[in-house]
Amino acid sequence: MSPGEDGVLTCIAKGNPPPEITWLTNGVTINFALADPSREVDGDTIIFTNVQERSSAVYQCNASNEYGYLLANAFVNVLVEPPRILTASSKVFQVIANKPALLSCDFFGSPVPTVEWFKEAQARVFHGDAYIFHANGTLEIHETQKDSSGPYTCVVQNKLGKAQNEVLLEVKDPTIIVKHPEYKITQRFGRTSFECKVKHDPTLLPTIVWLKDGNELPSDDRFIVGKDHLMITNTTDKDEGNYTCVANTSLDSVFASAALTVV
Repeated sequence: MSPGEDGVLTCIAKGNPPPEITWLTNGVTINFALADPSREVDGDTIIFTNVQERSSAVYQCNASNEYGYLLANAFVNVLVEPPRILTASSKVFQVIANKPALLSCDFFGSPVPTVEWFKEAQARVFHGDAYIFHANGTLEIHETQKDSSGPYTCVVQNKLGKAQNEVLLEVKDPTIIVKHPEYKITQRFGRTSFECKVKHDPTLLPTIVWLKDGNELPSDDRFIVGKDHLMITNTTDKDEGNYTCVANTSLDSVFASAALTVV
C-alpha cells in the first residue's frame, strides 16, 4: 500500500467448534503491541485507514479451538518511493497528421505521483477537446496537426521528489495516391498498363504492392511491376479481374483498385 491509502486484512477460518481469531503483529499480541492509529481490529478483520510508513509489519492470524490452532502470516508493506520514470529518455513518437497520438510516460512512485505535461517552454497542457491525460501517465492528442510536432516533457512528483522526461513527437504527412489505376479494356495478347503514383512524406519510404482479386500477382514473367505502374504483356482471358495498388509506409497504408476486361 501507499501512504494515505486504506485497506483490509481478513482471516477466514472454519472448524467445529468455530475457531476464535486472535491477531499478532511482529510476533506480539496486537493488544500489547505498539499502538498504531491507522489500524482497527474487528474480529477476523484488521481495517487500515490512512496508513503510514510505520504501519508496515508482519501480521499473524491465530485461529484456535479446543482441538488446536492454525497460524497464517501476512506482510503489510507501506511502500515509500520517490518518483521514477520508466519511459526511455528522448523517445520518438511518430504519427500521421490528423490521427491521434499517444505519448507515454510510464512511472512508478509511492505515494502515487501526480503527472503533468508541458510542450516545449509552454505552460502545462490542459485537459480539453484536444488533450486527455490517462491515469498511467499517457498524454493523448486527439487529432495531431503538423504544428503538434516538437518536444513534450512529462513531470511526475509526490511528496518525496520529482522526476521528468522529454519525448519527441513527429507528425508526418499522409500517404496519398495521386494517380489511381483506371479501368482497362484490352484485346487478347495485347499489353495492359495500370498506373499508381504516390505522394508521401519525404521521411517515409513507401513500398508498392500489386494484388489481383485481393491476392498476390500470379508468378508469371508477363507481369512487370515498375516504380509507379503494373504492366501485363500478352494479356489473356485469365488475366481479367480487379487489380489493386497498395502503398505501405511504417505509419499508414492506402490503396486503389481498377478492373481489367479482356476482349
